[in-house]
Amino acid sequence: MPSAYIREIRGLIGHRRLLLPCVGAIIRDQEGRLLLQEKGADEPWSLPAGGIEPGESPEEAVKREVHEETGLTVTSAVLLDVFSGKAFRYTYPNGD
Repeated sequence: MPSAYIREIRGLIGHRRLLLPCVGAIIRDQEGRLLLQEKGADEPWSLPAGGIEPGESPEEAVKREVHEETGLTVTSAVLLDVFSGKAFRYTYPNGD
């Protein structure tokens, strides 16, 4: 479910491409297994991830997203890298 901020923007510009900063969490257990979540029937497995809300730091966003999507509490987060470009575009099933 998109945030109120994204719903407001979508109401103004429809399905046009948005440039939105997002985060993804790389979480491994003690055995090195990677935490993934099943997104749904139309979407593949993915890292816990989501958009950064206005006024939120990437670290705050990743903690919030992990908790919202998995129920886990992240106590510390480190920014590993920043990615951009065509290879990182995402289109939701509804065309957004």
